[in-house]
Amino acid sequence: MIYVKYLCTLLMVAFLAACGGGGGSAGTTAAGGGGSTQTATLTLELLNAAGATTVQVSAGSAATLRATLKDENGAVVPNRVVTFTGDAAKITFPSGATALTNASGIALVQVNPANVLATGAGTIQASAQVGSVAVSGQIDYQLTASNLSLANLNVGSSSLAAFGNRAVSVQVNINGAAAIGSPVQVAFSASCGTIEPASASTNSSGIASFAAGLPSRFGCCPVSNNPSGGCGRCSV
Repeated sequence: MIYVKYLCTLLMVAFLAACGGGGGSAGTTAAGGGGSTQTATLTLELLNAAGATTVQVSAGSAATLRATLKDENGAVVPNRVVTFTGDAAKITFPSGATALTNASGIALVQVNPANVLATGAGTIQASAQVGSVAVSGQIDYQLTASNLSLANLNVGSSSLAAFGNRAVSVQVNINGAAAIGSPVQVAFSASCGTIEPASASTNSSGIASFAAGLPSRFGCCPVSNNPSGGCGRCSV
């Protein structure tokens, strides 16, 4: 009987050693102090003409996209190419879709609506490389409606002589400001003479230019801003 009790005691000790003693796996899981892994970041911000953050992108008003690149330690990363992409039916990057980060880790590109009729919202994505690690970021934007108007029609101050021609121009405004960001197609017509081309796109100053001509030796064409009498006038 004494032998049997001794044997049971040995079996119980062996069972406790296998199931409870030591706890080695829990110790290795805790290694590292429970801290989180840091990663490189690419942060995007939209800025309006005044330099304030915004989500609005509108024609005729400059919007700048600022990307800030930092490594896993939070230090800025200079001299890295940042590539920007977006819906081509809604926005364009007139200065190019890539930019190099400066000494502060910042890359800047201009963002414009694809055209004055573009509407809706969208997302801009950006990507860069920090060492062997690919980093990306994104930002949402809202396109605002555009109100078009014409100003400063310049058709000269005197009648157009036979076989003569003259430069004609008009300024296009978007939301009250010159259309310097998004090209706008303008159509010209004339009640006499010719206009070439029949339509033209605005330049970087928001001006559309045409040539008015009178390909005949007969008649006259008083192409002026305020013509009095004569055979007609040019109009937009």
